[in-house]
Amino acid sequence: MKFPILNTRWPSLIWTALIFVLLSIRVDDLNKGSFLNIPHLDKVVHVFLFGILVFLWARRYFHNSSADVFKKLIIRIFALSCLYGIALEFYQKYFTQRSFDGGDILADIAGSGISYWAFWHFYKKISPYRNRGRNQN
Repeated sequence: MKFPILNTRWPSLIWTALIFVLLSIRVDDLNKGSFLNIPHLDKVVHVFLFGILVFLWARRYFHNSSADVFKKLIIRIFALSCLYGIALEFYQKYFTQRSFDGGDILADIAGSGISYWAFWHFYKKISPYRNRGRNQN
């Protein structure tokens, strides 16, 4: 069963918006459950959220770009994801009841980096350009 909507930018845009919503919610309201008292769970959540963010945006442009264009795009996607994480921390500090946490920024960058690294290695394995030498056409 094929879902053509998965090949659009909607999943990426929805995930980007979902991150914004989730990082705008007061954490105190969520910490009332006993299973949420796991140390550093919020850092794991940040790694997951931003890892999926990079994956979805990279996947969006993977099949629609040449190798040279994709190399530039994946770096931009990684950089924009990191900047988004930093911007959201400042947003939390000034516009929500949440606090600024440099550890969350590091977790956002780690998640983005892990996804970037994994997608890049995956791309090199399946790319039709991977076995071409420097002087080959």
